[in-house]
Amino acid sequence: MSGALAQVGDARPLARLVRIITKPRADGATLALASYRQAEAEKAMDDLRAGVRSCKTFSVDPTFRYERITALPDPGTGDESVSFSFDQVLVGPKEIRVPMTYVVVRSGTTVVNVSAMNIEGNGRPATVPPTLVDAQLRKLVG
Repeated sequence: MSGALAQVGDARPLARLVRIITKPRADGATLALASYRQAEAEKAMDDLRAGVRSCKTFSVDPTFRYERITALPDPGTGDESVSFSFDQVLVGPKEIRVPMTYVVVRSGTTVVNVSAMNIEGNGRPATVPPTLVDAQLRKLVG
């Protein structure tokens, strides 16, 4: 699951671009674009979808744990898409839980990964603005 999220699993991108998007009083968002060969783009989505179905918790280092991985309704956009949420937990004397939501869309050989996090500490699920995903897809397909 962690490799698929970072787009560094078995399907390795040819190129990758990441941008952080912030607005006052809104969930922070990250936009990542990864370019693959066609078969690898499809495999990246298959791997991610399988990870969402089978993984309920994981960690990548001793300071962070990821819990409550939950599939969300498919956004039904691009050639294929998947959406899910989880809590990122900062491990320490007082655990800090950050709800995160991902929308991942494949359009041809490009995988668009948009994530949002709620850092307000109120437990509210993070929201990925559909307008952000749609705007990026429009740029891809011209």
